[in-house]
Amino acid sequence: MKFLFSIFVALLLPMMAIQYLYPSSVGNFAELVFAAAGVTLFLYAVLAFLSRIHTGLAFLTVGLLILASLMIRFSYGFLQDFTGMGYTVEFFAHAEWKSAKIAFSEYYFALLPLMVLVALFFLFLSKLGAEFNHKGFFPGALALFASLVLIFFGSNSSPEVLLASGYQEFAKRGKIAALNARVVRTDAAKLLQPLRAQRPLPTEKNFVVAKAPADPYNIVVVYLESFNENLTENDMYPGLTPNMDAMKKKYLSFSNNLSSGYVTIEGIFNSQCGTLVNMAYDNSSLTKAEARITKLPCMGDVLKKAGYKQVYLGGANLSFAGKGDFLLEHGYDQVLGLQHWRAQGFRDQNTIWGIPDTTLFDQAFKKITEMHKASAPFNVTLLTLGTHVPGYTYEGCPDYPRSDEPFIDAIHCTDFLLEKFLSQLDRNGVLENTVVYIQADHGVFHSRDMFRLFQKQGVLDKRLFTTVVIPEKRKQTLEIWDTEAQMSSLDMVANVLDLLEVEHNADFVLARSQINKPAKPRYVLTRYRDYDPEGRPIINETLGCENADAIAQPLRLPLDSCDKKRAMDAVYNFGTTFAYKTRDNQVCEYSAHARLDQETGTFHLRWGREYLTGSFSGSGRPVLSRMGIFTVILDENDQIEQQLFFSGKFKKRLKELQQVLESLAPGQRVVLASNASLDQIGEEEQAHWPEQLSASQFVYMTRTPSGFEIETAQTDVDFSIILRPASCAGGLQVTARDGAASQDGKIQQCHVQDWGPKTVVQGQAFNRSFQGNSKIWIETECAVENVSVVLGGRLVDTARDRSRITGSFSAERSLMRQGKYEVTLYDMNTGHVKKVGDLEATPAP
Repeated sequence: MKFLFSIFVALLLPMMAIQYLYPSSVGNFAELVFAAAGVTLFLYAVLAFLSRIHTGLAFLTVGLLILASLMIRFSYGFLQDFTGMGYTVEFFAHAEWKSAKIAFSEYYFALLPLMVLVALFFLFLSKLGAEFNHKGFFPGALALFASLVLIFFGSNSSPEVLLASGYQEFAKRGKIAALNARVVRTDAAKLLQPLRAQRPLPTEKNFVVAKAPADPYNIVVVYLESFNENLTENDMYPGLTPNMDAMKKKYLSFSNNLSSGYVTIEGIFNSQCGTLVNMAYDNSSLTKAEARITKLPCMGDVLKKAGYKQVYLGGANLSFAGKGDFLLEHGYDQVLGLQHWRAQGFRDQNTIWGIPDTTLFDQAFKKITEMHKASAPFNVTLLTLGTHVPGYTYEGCPDYPRSDEPFIDAIHCTDFLLEKFLSQLDRNGVLENTVVYIQADHGVFHSRDMFRLFQKQGVLDKRLFTTVVIPEKRKQTLEIWDTEAQMSSLDMVANVLDLLEVEHNADFVLARSQINKPAKPRYVLTRYRDYDPEGRPIINETLGCENADAIAQPLRLPLDSCDKKRAMDAVYNFGTTFAYKTRDNQVCEYSAHARLDQETGTFHLRWGREYLTGSFSGSGRPVLSRMGIFTVILDENDQIEQQLFFSGKFKKRLKELQQVLESLAPGQRVVLASNASLDQIGEEEQAHWPEQLSASQFVYMTRTPSGFEIETAQTDVDFSIILRPASCAGGLQVTARDGAASQDGKIQQCHVQDWGPKTVVQGQAFNRSFQGNSKIWIETECAVENVSVVLGGRLVDTARDRSRITGSFSAERSLMRQGKYEVTLYDMNTGHVKKVGDLEATPAP
């Protein structure tokens, strides 16, 4: 019993500490006991069952499970301290190696003693384990049953359950890809009417028309990291923000701007696009192209149509949460992040997140003065880092004498740097024709430190600091504005366009302008809590509703949990109809080549110009050769909408595939390819295996009102076919490549002597041809016929002259993003490839 009791105590103590420090983060003490006892009995059951096989294996497995459980508990506590939240969507959205390094740098002082304590605990446990009687099937079965009962009653205080349920919510995959966009948008407009009145919903950005005035205004957007309105003029900290207090009186200041986001990328997306981003879409926080709703008009898209040049400057890594790709896909010409600053010789100072705000503001000022001299209007957007928890100060910032708290000092430092930045712009004449829109990305986190520093009311007050500097000329034409009217941070895009007097036909899902429009009582919708027109918070999280789909009546304000779920689903579903990064892949001209390599289990697919091998995604991770079903969703014109992978080892994934197939609209097509046969999967999984693949490895089929019509199928386990899709002139054409295997080694054995260029500037042409395209050259002695160059997963126009192969393309379109683009040679006859190298696109100077 000492052995089990020791485990129980070790699991209970961390949760008791968390409950003491963060009372609202877990349930009551009884639930803590149930949860810890349940896990302890589960571990005993594992030990009892495995001991019948091998005692050493049993103790090793249980030891690893104990270690994992302790790590889950410790990380839950650190999350509560750092963010005030546990295993939420945000945790999984930011789960990457850099996040782990940041966590260690912030909590190493606690982690190192904990590691020592854990080591001592295992040493103590090993001695007790030698005396423990752990064998017996019946005690193990009884313990397993009891553990499940206890974990059920203690689920609200079990971090293992919270981790699993959080991931389940995060892993929900949007199935809207297969729905009819027009129906979804019409239904969304009707349902959301109480939240947005009779305004038309946005159309795709390709149809947006925008025009700047004859004498246009520039725009500078400053996102302040984690900055509530009540951090200014705060009685608890007199004189903390003297400059910002003065700004609120001097400039246009919105005092009731409620945060629509809870993390940085969410705040940026919402305010740029005037809607709420689905943080759980396709396992990503804008790291997937589908989540960035590329075709929805956002601020950058409208300004680009109006002739603006646009640059983003941030101190952090642009790849974090997909921020860089999102901005580039929505009109920004240049995005500068940590990689760029390090290449310029700048180094991090006093923070692991990125370069200091002192450097950021200096570089932003230089960029603005440079662009101010040009004829085109500009948009410069920047994001600060200083007030990210725990708070950072920099050389040159004045000390705040009434506190030595890092976050309080960071607020005082940000106040100083912001005023210095505005003064520089003013002295250089920039503010004469430039609007400066200053808004926080989100409020402070619900962490223990924030509650201690600002008390509960201060943390729960989600109004964001929002001040707008307006040129005197523009201020004279303003007719109506209500600085005290309740608004949402996602209104920024509408406000900015009105302040700039840009004429446009774009509309937004939820954003409305406060400029020159009479203020009306506003109900504010956000992901977690809503606010009624009087500013009172409405606690109506969607987890409280189980049958929202069965409700047919219109939304009623204030929204209850079910109406909230319906509203959020409508917003998310509407957004996903703009998500597909569809472009003409010229599949009728280039055909498609499908090949299954049974030896490696890899499904090779080129669809027109798109080389899709390696770009399939399963549960949020890239998949190359795992056992399962590779799926390509196509529209009625055989253009790619989604590339998905469904594991053959889990019936849940196969059920998801069934749901995707059932949701396809008539006329859509789908490609299914499996690297497994029915006898390789379990009996339960076989019941959910697509019947079209019961005797085939590959099918290309069309959705009909009554089911699916198979256009072509391949039964060979190692097939290679050329396919010209059904939508092309002349209809479906399929050619088998039986001799592909004999040519298997040709392209792989091809020796590349040299190639170039290896480094170029993003979005800028190089090695121009007479037609204006950029060119990559590859020197090789190979005599492979019908070879093409693939750049970044897309075939480019290819020519061959003796030993030189040349690929030409538009660098302005193909190399928009900084980073590496894989260059390969592709054999059009066999579908085999040869990697040449990586072309690196560096940021523009």
